Amino acid sequence: MRRFNAWASCWLALTICYVTILGGHAGAQVLVEDFNDNKIDSTVWVGGIVSSGPQLAEESCQLEMTLPGTSIGDPFGVALMSKFLLRGDFDIRVDYHLLAWPYGNGVRIGLSATSDNGVERVSLGSQNDHPWAPREVYATDFYDGPQGFTETSDMDGSLRLVRSGSTLIGYRYESGQWSLIHAGPGPDFDAPVLLHSWSHDWAFMDWDVALAFDNFVVTDGHLVWPPTNVETRTWGRIKALFR
Repeated sequence: MRRFNAWASCWLALTICYVTILGGHAGAQVLVEDFNDNKIDSTVWVGGIVSSGPQLAEESCQLEMTLPGTSIGDPFGVALMSKFLLRGDFDIRVDYHLLAWPYGNGVRIGLSATSDNGVERVSLGSQNDHPWAPREVYATDFYDGPQGFTETSDMDGSLRLVRSGSTLIGYRYESGQWSLIHAGPGPDFDAPVLLHSWSHDWAFMDWDVALAFDNFVVTDGHLVWPPTNVETRTWGRIKALFR
């Protein structure tokens, strides 16, 4: 979906920052964030930047992230983290759009629940960046490390992360259905959601990269809203989630 379609969706969609309703199983909560009001909702999210260069903004009815070719750091990146935590089993999904995405640029984008626990759309960069794998892939990064490398040419798509007990399952949306990328071990404790993009000096190819997230949904799960002073609601905590 290109920027024109993003603007069109603004005219067609109701401006809803988030909605909490019952669904899935008794006591379950569902949250929808369409990023349509062009202002990050500070009651739901905290955002920030690691190192210098990357930018974050809610505009054009989507959450846009920019990593200029001058970005440096190990790692560097930009993220939006939820102020709520997900307790127990959950099912979360988000659309993505690659707005400026040179082939093999070295940037990762992810839908994650705490550190090293996410499903990703990845552009592998330098010769040191998993040289045995295709350059454009889907993958997961759970407790068992990067897994499930699946070659793709998708510039628009959807990511899905499911937790069942202490197992995480990553999916991509393909041909009208969800396709498995990889299932592996993950945490079973309360976890924040992270929408992020990042790279490392050793992987990044110094090209301008831009992307957007849209239509984030918790389709199943129990939301927990901790007190405002807990560590999980700070940007210091976000920086620890980059890898």
